[in-house]
Amino acid sequence: MFFYRLFGNVLRSDVDMPELLQVPSQVPWWTLCSLTTPAPERTGEQLGEDIVTGDTRVRMYRHNGGFRLDFDDTGCFVISADGRHVDWYRNPGVNLKAARTDLTSRVLAAALHLSGSLSLHASAVDLGSSAVGFIAPKRHGKSTLALALVKSGARLLTDDTLPVTLGDSVLAGPGLHATRLWDDSADRVAIGTAHPAPNGEKRLYSALPEELVTHEPAPLSALYILAPTLEPRDGQPVWRTRLSTMESALLLIAHTKLAPLLRGSEARVVFAAAARMAELLPVYRLNVVRDLDRLPEVVDTIRTWEKAASRGSRAVA
Repeated sequence: MFFYRLFGNVLRSDVDMPELLQVPSQVPWWTLCSLTTPAPERTGEQLGEDIVTGDTRVRMYRHNGGFRLDFDDTGCFVISADGRHVDWYRNPGVNLKAARTDLTSRVLAAALHLSGSLSLHASAVDLGSSAVGFIAPKRHGKSTLALALVKSGARLLTDDTLPVTLGDSVLAGPGLHATRLWDDSADRVAIGTAHPAPNGEKRLYSALPEELVTHEPAPLSALYILAPTLEPRDGQPVWRTRLSTMESALLLIAHTKLAPLLRGSEARVVFAAAARMAELLPVYRLNVVRDLDRLPEVVDTIRTWEKAASRGSRAVA
């Protein structure tokens, strides 16, 4: 058995996952069992469907109180009702790298949902007193911006999947500390061990130094929805616009990690969580000029905003 740390907890797995941080044997939060037997008969409500890549799709079902995700290429993942046990029924000749990606993205996001967390397609950093998250689809620069902030003294909370828990405030959970970067961004902000990548794909960086990451939840002070732009405004490479509660809620729903899959009976759960988050938290549209030479100015501006917000919160308290 292998034991890995991710999303602030420990996964016990009978599958080797070299991209993840391995830890000594301990009581796990999640357990993954891989099986070569046929998947159980499909029952329950189909919730949604999504494109993985190209013609490859994944479909999600309600299954015995938990979830079932059927991937065309890697097989079937059945998640228990408490979100803590995953049975993986492997397709013959499966690509293990693709299966590991499925597990650490959609499958564990579904398990987190069962545990009461909503996962956003976002990267986040801990600035000390609070965390900020950057929401965007692929190729919008959220990993680059997060690592640029880490280079300036922040700690990486998560890349690509941000689990949030709602109470009187919004708590940002830790996630994955492996990052994927294009070569031009990697030249500026890469941290950790580089893994080989096929031509035309992002390079994976793992094993970030422990002092640059955090495994503990942090209060979330703001969410920024990235809007890359070509031209500065009044000479400035970055500016923000606070969104209304309604627009914030709708965009948060759209950027939920499992948005196409959490439909049917789960749609109202996602809607309620996004609406509550929009009430509790400022959400901004962040216009950022696509110019890596101006990235330090962008980082300085964001840190200035967040320092001012932190001082304001302390004054109110």
